[in-house]
Amino acid sequence: MKGFLNWKIGAKLLAGFILVALIAGAMGVFAIINIKMLDDADTKLYRNMTEPLSTLGLLSQEFQRSRVNSRDLLLAADAAAIADFRGRIDTRIAEVEIKSKAFSDSAVSPEMIALCAKLVDAVAAYKKETVAAADLFVAGDHAEAQRRFAETGQAGIASRTLQDLIDEINASKVEDARLLAEANTKTANSTMLTMIIVLIIVMGLAILLGVFLSSIISKPIQKALAMIQELSKGHLGMRLSMTTRDEVGQMAQAMDAFADTLQNKMVRVVQMIAAGDLSADVKAADDKDEIAPALATCIANVKRLVSDADLLAVAAVEGRLDTRADASKHGGDFRKIVEGVNRTLDSVIGPLNVAAEYVDRISKGDIPPKITDKYNGDFNEIKNNLNLCIDAVNALVADADLLVVAAVEGRLDTRADATKHGGDFRKIVE
Repeated sequence: MKGFLNWKIGAKLLAGFILVALIAGAMGVFAIINIKMLDDADTKLYRNMTEPLSTLGLLSQEFQRSRVNSRDLLLAADAAAIADFRGRIDTRIAEVEIKSKAFSDSAVSPEMIALCAKLVDAVAAYKKETVAAADLFVAGDHAEAQRRFAETGQAGIASRTLQDLIDEINASKVEDARLLAEANTKTANSTMLTMIIVLIIVMGLAILLGVFLSSIISKPIQKALAMIQELSKGHLGMRLSMTTRDEVGQMAQAMDAFADTLQNKMVRVVQMIAAGDLSADVKAADDKDEIAPALATCIANVKRLVSDADLLAVAAVEGRLDTRADASKHGGDFRKIVEGVNRTLDSVIGPLNVAAEYVDRISKGDIPPKITDKYNGDFNEIKNNLNLCIDAVNALVADADLLVVAAVEGRLDTRADATKHGGDFRKIVE
């Protein structure tokens, strides 16, 4: 059975069809043999019963004609009629002999052979006595001829003996024919019943074979379909574990290997990437593999993104705030991420550069104008504080100019309003 399960599907189906054909052929041979038996029985009935009965009927007919001719001979009044009837008697008796010989040749059973032997003897005795009586009549001894033809005479006794034997043989043959016909009917009924039983058995075997073939082919396919449906849902734990070497078994083994690859390699690599581990080494199974190259490209792109992030981080730590990542090296949303980081750095560095420039100018006594650019969040607070600083320095310079001009003009009682300043600026004015 295991070897059969390993056959290819085509071989299994072909074997099934061949087996059904052999069974059908065997049934056909069986039917032909039984039909031949029935035909032989009918032939036997015809040859051993119908034909012999017909021959026996012809024999009886010729025998009766010879008796009629014997009667006519006794009634004949002229020599011509006597000679004619005498000739007819010989002709009829010859036909009786021929028919008795033909009938005897058809005898089969020992009983009928024995009866046929008696028939031949009875025909010979009838011929002997009838011819002798007829010759006496032709010779002119009419009285002796009539005595012999009488029922108690030699010819009459031989005639009655032959007639009784013919009747006995006919009755026996009819009975044999009846028994043979009944036997043929029983044989036909038995053959018909046997053929019906064999037909039912053959049909049952064919159905069982069909169910068996359907089972060993459809069940593995249904399991494979169930696994495909599970795979389509992302469920990778199911395995078919089939060991047959037919097409379904090979497909099942390939699907198990595919599920193993997805679960133990591809999914594991994706999980590593999701966990930030980019050390996986993904190799393509062959030049038509599409999954492994896609994973390898994904890892390479993430590595490139991480590398540029490290570049920007190191540059920021080292104070190289004008360093930017090359967004053209990335694609899709990865490019958007890099471009977004670059824009973020631009939005941070702009206000910081302005703040640094203003602090540098103020430290050199170059009081710049107030910042009028618009900034958001903390950058706007830096801008406001710088503008306050500029206002405070400008107020200090204005009060210093006021005191200098007053001193030059001799208005030494002139004083700056210290309340307009705060902190150390107030201390300076005071």
